[in-house]
Amino acid sequence: IPSAIAFESGEYGLSKSIKEFFSKIAYLIKDLPYTLTVEGHTDNVPIFSEKYESNWELSSARSLEVVHYFTELGIPGNRLIASAYGETRPLEPNDTIEGKQRNRRVELLITLEPEDVKNLMSTDER
Repeated sequence: IPSAIAFESGEYGLSKSIKEFFSKIAYLIKDLPYTLTVEGHTDNVPIFSEKYESNWELSSARSLEVVHYFTELGIPGNRLIASAYGETRPLEPNDTIEGKQRNRRVELLITLEPEDVKNLMSTDER
């Protein structure tokens, strides 16, 4: 999810539109045996802020904000993981505006254990 959609520049508060999107995701996964990992990422432009010493802190604040919002939506905390990578896992080189935009993001990873997938598939076959 591009950070421009989810957050104000250099901030971690969620936009109204992304909250609506996350509400839909929570509804879709609520009955599945999943783990939801929220990964925060930034570009390599140093942040100059009193709130954050580095992009790592910003990416951490953003991933935690998303995790907190999912708990408000009723997702159990034991199913949520917040991860922060700062600028260390770019999708694109940071030498263009477009590359930097792609690198500023939050990724949601929904993980199911193989046994749970088998159980879900066998339930659907009935």
